[in-house]
Amino acid sequence: MMLSLTENLNDKKNLLITASTFPRFSGDSEPMFIYDLAMYLSKYFEITVLVPADPNALLDEVITTEIGNIKVVRYRYAPTRKMETLAYPGAIIPRIKEKPIRVLLAPFLLLGLYRAIKKQLKENDYSCVNAHWFMPQGAIQQLFYKKNNPPFLVSGLGNDIWGLNDPINTSIKKRILKRTEKIIIVSNSMREKLYSIIKPDDTLTKEKIEVISMGCDVKKFSPKNKVNEYYKDNFNEYGTIILHVGRLTEKKGALYLINAMKEKILYDTDAKLVIVGDGPLKKSLEEHVALFNLKDRVKFLGHTSHENLRVMYASCDIFCTPSVVAKNGDRDGFLTANIEASASGVPIVTTKHTMSFVENETAYIVEDRNSEKLAKALYELVTNKEERKRLGNNGVEWAKELSWENIAVKYSKVINDIIKEKETVKNEQ
Repeated sequence: MMLSLTENLNDKKNLLITASTFPRFSGDSEPMFIYDLAMYLSKYFEITVLVPADPNALLDEVITTEIGNIKVVRYRYAPTRKMETLAYPGAIIPRIKEKPIRVLLAPFLLLGLYRAIKKQLKENDYSCVNAHWFMPQGAIQQLFYKKNNPPFLVSGLGNDIWGLNDPINTSIKKRILKRTEKIIIVSNSMREKLYSIIKPDDTLTKEKIEVISMGCDVKKFSPKNKVNEYYKDNFNEYGTIILHVGRLTEKKGALYLINAMKEKILYDTDAKLVIVGDGPLKKSLEEHVALFNLKDRVKFLGHTSHENLRVMYASCDIFCTPSVVAKNGDRDGFLTANIEASASGVPIVTTKHTMSFVENETAYIVEDRNSEKLAKALYELVTNKEERKRLGNNGVEWAKELSWENIAVKYSKVINDIIKEKETVKNEQ
């Protein structure tokens, strides 16, 4: 199967991946999905990942694992390393909202990315470029749409599709669509949203847009990571553990989950809520918990490493992601946390906005912003171990289909087709 993707794995083509979210160091709490995809793609390509610099990260490194190896280049965009704070932790737009003065760094980040891509294309023989997110990576990459430059594809992953649809950004997206070879979207609903925004005017243009979901490292996330009494021994939490993992922003819906914990139907059980993550809403959420005397039912743990998350997923009883559409239109893409929880054998309660579930097979789906219905769904699982087991077992099997190994095969086919088409056109000229 692998050999059909690359005729000779000892003569791999060079692939440049650009992104704005990437772990900065071992044990970092930053999302891992670009890292995981790049590592599994290294089976088929020589991978270089280009991401923004951070004061706590090396500017250049080669990361080697049992899966493969990738080269990471972090480009500078500010006069001093200490000033390079726009991209981490979290993401660019939330970072600006947290401290508006950071918007002054945005033009320098765009310039830094432009210069870094230009340098990479000049110094390396890349066969293709995969830009993750339309903004800023896709927007800058399309500026290098020239006959002698490698072809590129863009991966739309979330708020770059749901948000940023003002006239200027919409115009940029249309330009990207014309110049890119492929656009990969993580869900069908996102593809339909993109259609409605850019209004592709012919079948050929529509065929550029393909759906490939996010994935999960099922070798790392597994029911085998379960530790009995983990929450009792480490956090003094007894009872049925409901786990929520995510950055504490509006779209994650943590407020509605906290409110569900004070609903009588759930309050009268032994359920405890553990929240892992940090973000701009943490202080207000903690104050909300205190206001309703829920400190003995809700615990905030802050950031933790992905190593710890493996155990936390597998050792909880229920995983809950009550995602909503934020007032500014921001929402989750294809939520990888759900896949990781499913791979860990845990039942899920979520909303339709996460898009990563099989309704009534791996998860219960509830109406967003409705704490009463959320409490009822959680109650059904808190009081029914057999149903938790059924959903959890189904989730393990479902997550196998979304392993990064399988997702990388799909990406590799798309990329190889782009490379071959480019080579064919070049040979005909």
